[in-house]
Amino acid sequence: MYKVALIDDDVHLLEFLQDNLAVRGCTVDCYDNAEQFLDVLETKAYDLILLDLILPGIDGEETIKLIRIKGVKIPVLILTSTDEIDMKVHLFEIGADDYLSKPFNIKELEARIKALIRRSRSGVIIPADNIITVGNFTINLETRHALSNSGEVVLTEKEAALLKFLYKNSGRPIDRTEILEEVWGMDVFPSPRTVDNFLVKFRKLFELDPDNPIHFLTVRSIGYRYEN
Repeated sequence: MYKVALIDDDVHLLEFLQDNLAVRGCTVDCYDNAEQFLDVLETKAYDLILLDLILPGIDGEETIKLIRIKGVKIPVLILTSTDEIDMKVHLFEIGADDYLSKPFNIKELEARIKALIRRSRSGVIIPADNIITVGNFTINLETRHALSNSGEVVLTEKEAALLKFLYKNSGRPIDRTEILEEVWGMDVFPSPRTVDNFLVKFRKLFELDPDNPIHFLTVRSIGYRYEN
């Protein structure tokens, strides 16, 4: 089930989209102003942001800029009543991923939401040689050999799989449950604490300052985010 943040000051539209997207596999959190959403942005994990362009207080354009300044890479779909090509081009330039003109068909909105989420979840492409870099360190995901703060090390299969998953999802907050399901599988029941232990080890291996990480980041109340 996809989790969507919807920011719009039209109460009737909020209710309509929340109900209609729910039957299409989306959980929708509604906000009637950008300030309210920005206050919780870093404590909640969303697959997509639906954003009205005209809002009281901080408008949609400024909201996109603030989202991107924070380093949040969640796809943003703009809901707008304008058809001006210059404005649409501008929205892409400042960080929007798509737009849909009002009024719109709910089926088209659903299709665009799913397409954007699929595209964002495809993530970063792993190089053909399976060699990635984390900061100043190089890791071969196939042989599992890595350069690290401890010199050359050999990762376990699970460590390599977790590192690959985080790398492919760079910039996206990921909760522990998703990590466990994707890396360990539905038939295995490790504790969420297992993920924490792996991330602690990654920081010791690949962060220049493990106590102040810049790659393996904790996202409060959610889980982790990897930044390359």
